[in-house]
Amino acid sequence: MIKRTLSHFRLFLDTPRAVAWSFIVVFIVVLGVLSTQRHTLYNSSAFDLAFHDHALWRMARGDLLAFLKPPFTGAAHVEPIMILLVPFRWLFADVRWLLLLQTIALGLGGWGIYRITSRVWPQAQAGALFTAVYLLYLPVGYMAIFDFHPVALATPLLIFAFDAADTQHFRRATILLLLALMCKEEIGFVAASLGIYWFLVKRWKWGLLWAVFGFLWAALSYFVILPGGLNLDAVGTHSYYSWLFQGDIQSRIDFFIRMNQFYWDYKVQWMTAMFAPLLLLPFLKPAIFLIAVPTILLHALSAYPLQLVVEHQYMAAVVPFTLIAAVHGGYRAWTWLKKHVSKNRQVRFLRIGAFAMLAISVSVYVTKGPHISQPLQSGANLNGLAAAMSRIDPAGCLITATNIAPHYTKIEKLYLFNQAGVQCDIALADMGDDRYPQFETTGPQAACQLFEQQNYHPIFLQDQVVILQHAGVLHEGLISEMTMLCKPYSAKDKR
Repeated sequence: MIKRTLSHFRLFLDTPRAVAWSFIVVFIVVLGVLSTQRHTLYNSSAFDLAFHDHALWRMARGDLLAFLKPPFTGAAHVEPIMILLVPFRWLFADVRWLLLLQTIALGLGGWGIYRITSRVWPQAQAGALFTAVYLLYLPVGYMAIFDFHPVALATPLLIFAFDAADTQHFRRATILLLLALMCKEEIGFVAASLGIYWFLVKRWKWGLLWAVFGFLWAALSYFVILPGGLNLDAVGTHSYYSWLFQGDIQSRIDFFIRMNQFYWDYKVQWMTAMFAPLLLLPFLKPAIFLIAVPTILLHALSAYPLQLVVEHQYMAAVVPFTLIAAVHGGYRAWTWLKKHVSKNRQVRFLRIGAFAMLAISVSVYVTKGPHISQPLQSGANLNGLAAAMSRIDPAGCLITATNIAPHYTKIEKLYLFNQAGVQCDIALADMGDDRYPQFETTGPQAACQLFEQQNYHPIFLQDQVVILQHAGVLHEGLISEMTMLCKPYSAKDKR
């Protein structure tokens, strides 16, 4: 009886399914450690870890629409999925739970890719291969460590929605699509494109329902909720698309040409990172890849170049259908080979293609992956920051730097340095850490401006970490030390 159990266990370990799950577990563990360590070392950001956790903290206290009222940014998104996260916020006070949730969700998306691939390809190993490629895909890795964004949860939700529809579980697919829609306003375009694909290609009425609802959600979000609730322009993140809605036709054409010339390097890097690891296979199944095109156009037309890079969350809705199109496109190439080359050459081409895809994915990940961007970067004075934390009143108001803000999301009022119209009595800065400038000013520079020009006095200073209080009690020793710390920045300001 014992031998039989061990035999089955060994058999399981030899299966592609077990290999795929091993890849998923490794991804979750490694990226989970990197993302949480990035935060621990003060490399996370107010945009968007602090923003979302601060909103969840307010929502957990009864303000359920807090995600529509950002404290330190003029732009917000329609992300009602945050409401479903509130019970978890009651259980987990540490902000790192959001990072782990995001990493686990993205890792589990690999299982959806495995399921889809296993139905398309007769070779069982293909499922493990495409799972590995998904987990090594740069947009997925960067989403896992770059703060927290609800739209990252849409990636696995859209993968499993496609998987459910592919197996004719339409109610499950609809629920998953609704959850994905709740992650961000732009997902409405994706749901609409997916619905059109299913209606035209598969001839299923459910697709028409998804298309109509997707368009309605996008219209409601962009033209009702955002402008009505936030007094913003009716085009999402608004200033990025102002060139489209201002001036005559010729001026728009001229700006579009100049913008594309200026940002061409970003677009080339994006195309290389997105399609080189997949050997251009998504283009062999254009019907599926077209589902992602509206989102690509949305980001490509933005005057903000970072919307078309893989190092942020913007590719969350593009990744699922690029990978699924690659799975189907690869099988289309394989079926062509079976018709036109001998069996020996078929196997050879298949092995070469699999090796090339894996080799390019690994090489791109090693040279440009998320492990080389900030996770273990030092620079913050951790002892001073830890000592300062016990002196900040959570019921008060705090101005601080963008990389310090994620550690103070349970404070009543949280703002960033140089934010217009902010009045707070307390400011916190790490004078030895001039990384991560916000509003064109680093934390030390902004703290020195408060100290020298706006009557803020140091009431705590340890390991170059300073707490400033407006019109606070004068401490000659602290003032003298603060003056010395500000000398380099005062000289810069005068120049």
